[in-house]
Amino acid sequence: MKSWMKATVRHIGWRTVISILRDVAAPWPSRGAFALYWMLFLFSDYPLPPALKEECVKLLELYERGKPLPFLPASWRNRGKTNRPFVFVWDGRQIRSTELDPEK
Repeated sequence: MKSWMKATVRHIGWRTVISILRDVAAPWPSRGAFALYWMLFLFSDYPLPPALKEECVKLLELYERGKPLPFLPASWRNRGKTNRPFVFVWDGRQIRSTELDPEK
């Protein structure tokens, strides 16, 4: 699956991959959750553009509505409970999200 995701991101880009994963988010359990797990490992080879960071956070939140994603770190579930910036690192890349995030 990781090889397939890597080839897909290289061929069609992050924006389209995120769009496809958004479309297959329901019903749970979904194929998209499995693909989402591997997507996060691709950040080291294909960094997520800063412009798509918020889209990625929204995608993770969408999948979390159906059922908690077991592969996300505890810091993901604790986001928004403080005024401190939320950051989690996945395969060497950071995903940040808060009300105070200056890139929003």
